[in-house]
Amino acid sequence: MAEYTKGEWEAKPSLLEPGRWILYGKTAHEIFHLATINNEPDANLIAAAPDMHEALKEAKVLLNIEGYDENSIVVGMIDKALTKANGGK
Repeated sequence: MAEYTKGEWEAKPSLLEPGRWILYGKTAHEIFHLATINNEPDANLIAAAPDMHEALKEAKVLLNIEGYDENSIVVGMIDKALTKANGGK
């Protein structure tokens, strides 16, 4: 599994480059620059990625408990997204 930068991610408008967004990572001890993004929708989507990743993993567990198997359309969609997020295709 790929290791992504842990912690909360946040997108804020760049003060130096109007129209660009800065993606920050936050941990208990530091705030750090992750990337500069050209538009707000992309920046917001990327900032939400760690939360969505965790939500998808939990959703898959719950779906499996409820009897949905690997051949289910929704489980397949979750698997595809998690594989892509973890560096697969």
